Order: sequence, then structure tokens, then C-alpha cells
Amino acid sequence: MGKKAICICFLIILALLTLFGCGIVTNQSGNSTPGSEVDGGSVPAGSSQSAIPAESPPGRSTSPGFAAGENEAEPAAPAAPVQSAGAAPIAPAVPDSDAVEVNIVVVGSDGEVLFGPSSVKLKEKEGWGVTALGALEATGVSYEVSKRWPDFVETIAGQRNKGQAGWLYKVNEEVPLVAAGKKQLAAGDRVIWWYSRSINNPAPVWEQFVKSTEQ
Repeated sequence: MGKKAICICFLIILALLTLFGCGIVTNQSGNSTPGSEVDGGSVPAGSSQSAIPAESPPGRSTSPGFAAGENEAEPAAPAAPVQSAGAAPIAPAVPDSDAVEVNIVVVGSDGEVLFGPSSVKLKEKEGWGVTALGALEATGVSYEVSKRWPDFVETIAGQRNKGQAGWLYKVNEEVPLVAAGKKQLAAGDRVIWWYSRSINNPAPVWEQFVKSTEQ
């Protein structure tokens, strides 16, 4: 009995080993190990290679920056061409509303006319303002004033005061008793600057210069 029982146990163990061995072989040959199948880009288990991207269907974008399944954005419409700016039109001259127009003539030591008779425009806040000295400055003729009395004219066009000879001025045929930088003018005034050789010489008058220009 002892040997018979041992033989039976041996046969049972052998049958179990054969049964389990067949199952393992069947599993290895018929079924795939999880993670070993390559489908649509999946990576086999333990592999270091990158997944093979699935082919994109028509109309889909696989470009970086687009999520899977999103359509690629339509290209932006080209910007309208910018026309080059041409030269700005020249605005018409606007008359100076605050300018005062006066008339002036400048006469040298030999009676020669250095400027005018002509009109000039003066502004209160420019140079010597609307004064007899401002009118002289507006002519553009060179002049110098005294360092001691800044509104007293010493030289015009290089002709300097000497003794009793020198530069005088008058407005509307009257000789003012104030310095030229303090004599205020009004629109239409007539200013004469002349070099007087002597106090006995008569002062020039406006009409003589107007007649000389008309001839």
C-alpha cells in the first residue's frame, strides 16, 4: 500500500504540472502581454523609442501650437497698404492781428536815403516793441545804442554822433522830447530818422521822400 500511494501521488503531481505547463505555454503563444501591442503609436513596455505619430486625417493640423483635432486658423488678411504721406499743403498766411504797421524813412548825413520810405510791422513783445526805436530796428539797418542810455541811438549804418551832429527822429512831423525807445507809435504813424549836421539845419519832411519815389 505504501508504494501504491506514492505512485498515485506522483501521477497526480505530474498531471498538475502538465496541466499548468500547457496553460502557461498557451498564454505566451496566444495572448499578448499587456503593453506589448503597438497600436496607433503606443509604445511597447520597456521601450525607449518615441511613439510613432498616427497619420493625421485630412483637414487636421499636427503643427506645434495646435491642439489635437483643432482646425488650423485661417491666415490673416493682408494689411492694407499704407500710402506714403505727401508734402503737407502750405497753409495760407494769416495776417498778424496784433501787429502794428507804421511808415518809416532813414536819411544819412549827406541826405542819402538809407531805407524807405516804406512800412514795417511791429509787435509789442518783440525787440523794442511798438516804438520809434522798434521801427528803426525793423528796417534791418545796422545801428548802435549808448551803453549808458540803452534807448539812445549813437550810430546808424556806421554814421556816428559827433559833437552837436548826430541822429534825430520825429513822428508825424513832430520831434518828441523822449528817447526813441520810449516813444510809443500807433498804426499809420510816419517816422523819420535823419542825421542832423547842425541844429540850424531844417529837418526833412515826409512829403519830399514820397515825391522822390513817385518821380
